[in-house]
Amino acid sequence: MKTFPILFYTGSFCERMNRGRQEEMKQKKRMIYEKKKELLYGQMKIIDLTHTITEDVTVYPGTETPKLLPAVIPV
Repeated sequence: MKTFPILFYTGSFCERMNRGRQEEMKQKKRMIYEKKKELLYGQMKIIDLTHTITEDVTVYPGTETPKLLPAVIPV
């Protein structure tokens, strides 16, 4: 009959193993986050749709032009 030695791992060894796994998980999460950010913001384009409103600009086709009045500031 063969006998095998029983190995007991000390707390410090287990803690080192857990720390290594935690660091791996953090790196994986960081990589996933960076990849998602790249996919979201890498393809995004900003289009400026602002324009100056004047009295000769139609708001909607077939409607009257806006009538702009000066602002009255109470004193």
